[in-house]
Amino acid sequence: MLSRKAPQRHAVGRPVASDGAAARERLLDATLSLIADQGVAATSIAQIAKHAGVTPAMVHYYFKNRELLFDAVVDERLAPVIANVWNPVQQSADPFDAVEGIVRRIAEAARNVPQIPALWLREVISDGGQLRQRVLPRLPSDKLQVLNALIAQGQREGRINPRLDARYMFMSVVGLTMMPLAVSSVFVHITGQAIDVDALVEHVVSLLRHGMDTPHASTRRS
Repeated sequence: MLSRKAPQRHAVGRPVASDGAAARERLLDATLSLIADQGVAATSIAQIAKHAGVTPAMVHYYFKNRELLFDAVVDERLAPVIANVWNPVQQSADPFDAVEGIVRRIAEAARNVPQIPALWLREVISDGGQLRQRVLPRLPSDKLQVLNALIAQGQREGRINPRLDARYMFMSVVGLTMMPLAVSSVFVHITGQAIDVDALVEHVVSLLRHGMDTPHASTRRS
């Protein structure tokens, strides 16, 4: 069961003086990059330290152990992104605008932290993903329910395609946006081109908006 509200947590590890803050940030960034690229299981303290340009002893100084380091990555790198994507979803929103806003915020998050889509696919939604139990409680189930309610209300008002199932809307939104970004290297291999994030966003928004429309509304526009 998803929690109704994300738990409040303090920063993991030792408090740092100002001259150590940069090293701690490098460790978090290095960990995020490595586990997105090769997975949690294959990522060691020694690799993280080398990637961050510090000694393994420095990793243990700030985080004590590998598990606390992963906790800090979720708390300080992933949780803020999830909150930024979902917090603006409000009960008073237009459902079409709410869905489009989620798509655009996911894409913006991927621009700011390019490792997130691959990490999400590898370590959260895949069976056996080792960050799943850390991340799932961070998903704001109250906001997911708000999105469901917006879709259902739109259907009752005759504005939204009645064949849609509101329960699956958040998976459609996240999947259509996050999956192409997570497998961008496959797209390059097939097409010889890098994914154009702006074009992808407009593509996904168009798919979702037209799919949400009632059949007669789509026919009228055509």
